Amino acid sequence: MLWRNHSRASQVMQRVDAPSSLIGKGFSEEPLQGNLAPSLAGAGSRWNEGQLRLRLMDNKRVNPESIMPAYHRLEGLNRVGPAWRDKPILSAAEIEDVLAFLMGLTAEQAP
Repeated sequence: MLWRNHSRASQVMQRVDAPSSLIGKGFSEEPLQGNLAPSLAGAGSRWNEGQLRLRLMDNKRVNPESIMPAYHRLEGLNRVGPAWRDKPILSAAEIEDVLAFLMGLTAEQAP
């Protein structure tokens, strides 16, 4: 298992093209342009670890109509800019960091 770093997770979530990133939804100081994704509040209570990991890695496997990018998939992508070809948006370690952060967002902590 990869080491999980909670403090690094928030840095990763802010780095991924925030505020336009759906993974950064709810964590940016900048207001977003509407609601494009469900709130992440209580994510650790709504989904188990495997479900959240799959959603991060390739949400289209859960919801084919999703506009959320595949953060750790390389094949079958369309219109990928040259700077991002052949490399995932997030490394496996970064996926695990973000996963640990999201698993900590439980219903008890939701507003």
